[in-house]
Amino acid sequence: MLVFIKNGVPFGLVVDSVEAIVTFAENDKIKLPELLYNQGEGSMTADISEAVEVTDTSGAKQSLLIISAEALAERASKSLAA
Repeated sequence: MLVFIKNGVPFGLVVDSVEAIVTFAENDKIKLPELLYNQGEGSMTADISEAVEVTDTSGAKQSLLIISAEALAERASKSLAA
């Protein structure tokens, strides 16, 4: 479970597994076409804020999506209020 706090309210995400914890630099971030992450309010893709490109231990490049904790917390709060 991944836990974060937004506006004093704790939120948790249940995950199947954690493959790795990745550290990246600001210059590793890549621009995503808006079409990929702006699929409309209420969808998981609306929570994607950025992407990064990192090199794994084998030397292969991987692209990872970054989910905005703020957007996710806002969507979760709305669903709890409904």
